[in-house]
Amino acid sequence: MNKVKTTGRSKTKDVPRGRSQSEGKKIPKSQQQGPKGKKNAYMYFSQAVREEVRAQLLAKAKGDEDKVPGKAVTAEISKRYKALGTREMDTYQKMADEDRARFDKQTTDWEKKGYWIDDDGQKKFPTKKKLKSASKKKSKKNEKKVMADDSDEEDEKK
Repeated sequence: MNKVKTTGRSKTKDVPRGRSQSEGKKIPKSQQQGPKGKKNAYMYFSQAVREEVRAQLLAKAKGDEDKVPGKAVTAEISKRYKALGTREMDTYQKMADEDRARFDKQTTDWEKKGYWIDDDGQKKFPTKKKLKSASKKKSKKNEKKVMADDSDEEDEKK
């Protein structure tokens, strides 16, 4: 193994041959994907009622799915949520509190141990976040280059 000095640290780190130095580095917390996020009471209510609301709006639109936009479904769910009584609201709030406790436990495990136990009982380790916007920009640039190269080749053939 080659000893490679990492930048900004005084310790040397063993990096196997053929592997880049960046693969041996730890991913900063800001770029890690941690435990699944917590849901609030509205999200639980929305999950429970969405299909029912959508079916009712479809019935009013006489089965034409194009006449039932997602905005209308969300607006109806919001109206129903605001009209909930305290008993019904408490059930969804209790679900949200349990989920918040789960999230807090997983987050503290992640910060202390470097991993957390998922809902399935498996150890989960942080992965690097995928940057969607950067990859799209690169692919568009590459497509433009390929298209430009193809047009240059066609001009040369003529």
